[in-house]
Amino acid sequence: MKKKKENTILSRKLSVWPDIDELKRLEVHENAMHEGTVNNIIEEMNAVKFTLEESSKYGLEVEVIYFALNAMKKNNNLTVIDALQFGLEEWDI
Repeated sequence: MKKKKENTILSRKLSVWPDIDELKRLEVHENAMHEGTVNNIIEEMNAVKFTLEESSKYGLEVEVIYFALNAMKKNNNLTVIDALQFGLEEWDI
């Protein structure tokens, strides 16, 4: 009889996980970046809100967001805010 092979995270070897020093380094980096990240998130959320408000005046919310997401798929360097601006411009808003 064949033994069933487990396919779970727990069955992975421990060597694939980062060591304690690496985890500490990542935590320090995360703490240093936290304030800037929060500000970026707030700025992006405000841009999303503005985009939805403006596009809803013309019933084009889905179209504008679709074009913004599609632009981001095509250009990995495009920021959320730039993509939303692109979506608005594509629909002359």
